[in-house]
Amino acid sequence: MDSEIQIRQSFVVGLSREETYAFWRRVQDYPRFMRHVASVEPLDATRSRWVVGPPAGRSMTWETEIVEDRPGSALAWRTVGRADVRHGGRVELYDATADRGTVVCVRMTYEAPAPKGRSALARVFGNDPETQVRGDLRRFRELAGVRNEEGE
Repeated sequence: MDSEIQIRQSFVVGLSREETYAFWRRVQDYPRFMRHVASVEPLDATRSRWVVGPPAGRSMTWETEIVEDRPGSALAWRTVGRADVRHGGRVELYDATADRGTVVCVRMTYEAPAPKGRSALARVFGNDPETQVRGDLRRFRELAGVRNEEGE
């Protein structure tokens, strides 16, 4: 499907797997590193409501649910119900070599509003989705006091 966009990124953080997992599990903190996200409100243990404020001025709301939760190892989610932008993702955590912390592997899939695909998502997020996610993850690393594999 040409309207589906997959993004994969990996980096190292100077935190334990448990600390890194706890950071990812606090969905209400996502606006601290995700520029396009205005708020994330936990609804219960597995569901949350997101408000995204695109540069165009029209905010969008959707709900996600956690579909896999393995503390210290993995977290996966997907949108539920009606959503302007359907998406899902998965974060996997591994011990980095030489006691450097945790390797974070992020995989996200966006199903863009048809028929414009990537350009439609760019209008929603104010940037190409891959560029946006890369920036969000860089800010995540900074918040977590981290470095990536290249030592950035």
